[in-house]
Amino acid sequence: MKIGEVQHIAISVSNMEEALKFYVDLLGLEVMMDMELEGDPAIESLLGVKNIKMRYVLFTGKGARLNLLGFKNQKGENIAKRMRPYDHGIHHIAFIVDNVEDAYKELGSKGVEFISAPQQTGLAKAATMRGPDGVVIELFELPME
Repeated sequence: MKIGEVQHIAISVSNMEEALKFYVDLLGLEVMMDMELEGDPAIESLLGVKNIKMRYVLFTGKGARLNLLGFKNQKGENIAKRMRPYDHGIHHIAFIVDNVEDAYKELGSKGVEFISAPQQTGLAKAATMRGPDGVVIELFELPME
């Protein structure tokens, strides 16, 4: 068996409209598919959830695509806001940007909560922020080649 590249990352959100404002209006992602799923046996089996009713949004993009899941008849718990950097689970999602300083200023002026200002790391320049439901998002500027 050979594992290939990451195909998508799915985030369960408490409020789809707020999440779309963040990912579409602020980050500029484009919606590729927005659909309602209800009682789909295959999806229920894959997710391990019975009587599923949810909104599913898929964004366009290169590499791994981001999916948002908005469950309508199951209430989830917000664990991302409680996670500490050393807790176990998915830590963050990183998006490549052309200029992290510019992205930091633009998003900060629109009220985005940043965890850190842009920092030069050994690999690149990056800043971290919180998205809807507390998901940590890294803005990652690759070094010039």
